[in-house]
Amino acid sequence: MTIAHKIIRDYAKDAGIEFPVHFHMLRHSCGFSLGKAGMNLEDIQLYLGHQMIQNTVQYRKSNPENFKKFFS
Repeated sequence: MTIAHKIIRDYAKDAGIEFPVHFHMLRHSCGFSLGKAGMNLEDIQLYLGHQMIQNTVQYRKSNPENFKKFFS
């Protein structure tokens, strides 16, 4: 286990998170945050370094708020 993994694990434990937390979750949380903010999928893809857009789409699917603007 790397030092970075230990730091993330310890911070999660101190925060009271009761499930295993790993370093890669930070990357996912960044993607979900950008998706929730309504960022363009192609921009998120480039930022995260995904080669295929299919790996990025999950970050927009999770937020139903993105679809409300279709009917306003």
